[in-house]
Amino acid sequence: QLICSHMPWSNDTFGICHVASDPHYTSFDGVSFQFESPCTYVMSKVCDESGLLPEFAVEVQNEKKGESHVSSIQQVNVNVHGLRVTMMRTEKKKVM
Repeated sequence: QLICSHMPWSNDTFGICHVASDPHYTSFDGVSFQFESPCTYVMSKVCDESGLLPEFAVEVQNEKKGESHVSSIQQVNVNVHGLRVTMMRTEKKKVM
């Protein structure tokens, strides 16, 4: 479930979201998740109905590995200012 809420900003406030394969996710608030279904997950997204902030979203696409019950990260999409940057597991050292 994606929930957006206001966080007061200061110079020492920031967050880190971590994603590791086989699929381990840690959210900005430090909570760990395991999303094992082959699906596309939204990792980060601007939630600003005023339109003052630029469009920004990070999506992670999981796919099953062979006969395994566990999926792994196959693709990461970064959408910013109407552009999509894609990094694929099968395309090493390339950003599209």
